[in-house]
Amino acid sequence: MPFTVPNRPDASHTDQAEPDSVDFQIATDHRFGVFTGGDASPQGGNMVVSITTPLVVLRNGQAPTVGTGTSLNVTIGPASSGPRFDLIVVNSANALAVVSGTTLAGTNPRFPVWDRTCTILHAVYVPAGTTALTPDLIIDKRRMVSDISMRGSGLPEGNVTAPPGSMWANIDGDAGQFTTSSWVKDSGTGNTGWFQVITDGTAQQRLIPAGTISATIANAPDVGWLFLQGQTVINASTLYPDFWSKIPSGWKSGNNALLPDARQRGLGGYQSGIPEFTTLGGLGGANNHTNTLAEMPAHNHGGTTGSENTDHSHGVSIWSDWVSSDHTHGFNVNTNTVGSHAHPAEQAGLSYMVEMSSYTGDLNTVPWPSTPNSGLQYGWRGGTGSAGDHAHNVAGSTGGISANHQHAVNGNTSGRSVGHTHTLSTNGSTAPFSVVSAILIVNWQIKVH
Repeated sequence: MPFTVPNRPDASHTDQAEPDSVDFQIATDHRFGVFTGGDASPQGGNMVVSITTPLVVLRNGQAPTVGTGTSLNVTIGPASSGPRFDLIVVNSANALAVVSGTTLAGTNPRFPVWDRTCTILHAVYVPAGTTALTPDLIIDKRRMVSDISMRGSGLPEGNVTAPPGSMWANIDGDAGQFTTSSWVKDSGTGNTGWFQVITDGTAQQRLIPAGTISATIANAPDVGWLFLQGQTVINASTLYPDFWSKIPSGWKSGNNALLPDARQRGLGGYQSGIPEFTTLGGLGGANNHTNTLAEMPAHNHGGTTGSENTDHSHGVSIWSDWVSSDHTHGFNVNTNTVGSHAHPAEQAGLSYMVEMSSYTGDLNTVPWPSTPNSGLQYGWRGGTGSAGDHAHNVAGSTGGISANHQHAVNGNTSGRSVGHTHTLSTNGSTAPFSVVSAILIVNWQIKVH
């Protein structure tokens, strides 16, 4: 049964029914207790007591497990000349032990002084001259606890032994206030397997996984964080193993971490297939940009000359761009003034001439002499007359499809051109320009442990 102070009728000896000051200490000190195990029974015929195991106790804020089998034995020392109380405890070495009392002549026996370095399990009444223990001589002093809630200074991992489900509060000495962290035992029965569940101050940062990047308005990184400012972290593989396991290979040089410089930079999300976004931890982009010719939009430049220029020529060539079909070119040719003129005609060496300048009749009716003389030569002479306006009409066709051909035309201005102006604008610059959006300036930091 759990902690008890028996009534007089239930006690085999009156001294067992008298509360001791240690009884009150056991009942009120919540740093000590028993979670499971610890039942006691005498072996019979001797001074040996068997304690059931495994035994899980709460000792000064820790919860060690004692024993791996089914029981452990302790031996009570030989009886004295008078009665005494011995205490069966779990000591500071997390082992079963016996704290022997003393016999005081003429007084009732008392419990040994409890210095709060051990957890009390049972009080054994040792009558004078006893050589064998019986069950009635063993009084249960186990303060049974159902929740394993402990507190003390320091971190439990590697220091506090407890069963799974235990809780540990790291406190600040006499103040008794939570200043660092609260822990829960997740696995194992030793002093490992703890993890933080409630934190405040700097310890809260341990809840954030290594490799996390965040912004801060502070001038110094938080505890467990480093600024991303291009620095080298010496021996990072040993100092920050979790961080080391997550960073990309490009950040590693031997055992050192080469942090990128994130000043004047924002963050961009990873995207496979897009060259600028496929390397985790890589750097890209720029704050400034200079336009290239290919990036210039379509535009016009207008202008005028500043003065007249000298006589000059413009050469022009005109040609057909394709084979033309059969077609006709018509021409009309005529004189453009009064055309009175004469074409004198006279046949030389003739004996007889007929004046034709005014003859308008048929040449077959020319008035030759009616009785020509034998041996004479006959002929004529004359002109066109007075009225000479006339025209010559000429028409024809190409006779088929014409081949590709050109017409060359050349000419000059035959003088100076009128003064005029071409104004050309050269506004613009090749200087880089900013492409930075409106931003809030912060410091980028990365979680390392």
